[in-house]
Amino acid sequence: MKRFINRHTRWSQLRWNLNKTAYTGELLLNMSLWSLVFTVVSGFSYESSIVTALCWGAKIIGDAMMNAMLGTGLGIREALASPVKDLVIGFAWPVPLVNRKTNWRGNPVRITHNTLLLPSED
Repeated sequence: MKRFINRHTRWSQLRWNLNKTAYTGELLLNMSLWSLVFTVVSGFSYESSIVTALCWGAKIIGDAMMNAMLGTGLGIREALASPVKDLVIGFAWPVPLVNRKTNWRGNPVRITHNTLLLPSED
């Protein structure tokens, strides 16, 4: 799990560095995250729970279909976990706004202009 979070945080930092507008759009289009926020804010109402279930179901089916079209295959466990992956990515979204340091294959690096990686002291 630590490697997964580190990888997605690093990718977030790189994408933020390349295109801030597109990166902002990623957060706005994360339906797994926003449907959960909607459910929590509404006090876990029946209607919001249905919306979240539908959004998560669409995410699972969409990811499974995309992987099938690409020929990479996606096991049932991975498909069912895809909304959770989106939640982790959603919570990691603000990291690049406050931190340019990351770890690349065991080496601390700092992400600079155009995603150039330079050694970091940390």
